[in-house]
Amino acid sequence: MTRKSLQDCKKSLQAAQVLADRVVESEARRTGEGTVEALSSAASRFGFPRSFFWALRYRPRDIKTEWFERLLAIYAQLVEDEIRRLEQDILFVKATVGKTNAVAKARLDEAEALVVEARHKLREDDGRGSSVERGSGREQVLHASA
Repeated sequence: MTRKSLQDCKKSLQAAQVLADRVVESEARRTGEGTVEALSSAASRFGFPRSFFWALRYRPRDIKTEWFERLLAIYAQLVEDEIRRLEQDILFVKATVGKTNAVAKARLDEAEALVVEARHKLREDDGRGSSVERGSGREQVLHASA
């Protein structure tokens, strides 16, 4: 493995760790569970082996390309859901407070612009796809060992 491809694999594994942590945090918030329980319930909810999130969190060595791509898609969906919730919250607050309070209306307009920008950014990133390339019909595993 060349030095550049090893660096790319390490970056992809680090990205997978960050995404996995965010998915687990989201699961913990959703269920009210602690982190340890959320590791298991996230794996169950998204169809990964039970040890998947634990291994990425505590002993990251490698990740199957297919799982990395699924993790990217799951995270993108979580972000999309959060954007949708923010849009609903903004509409609710605008309907109740925004009509009578000029300062609140201005802040809500700013928040709405940021949410619209986030939605556009998410759609731009969605079109690019994963930075990990698939092998020719064979499953690849990204290794981070020296």
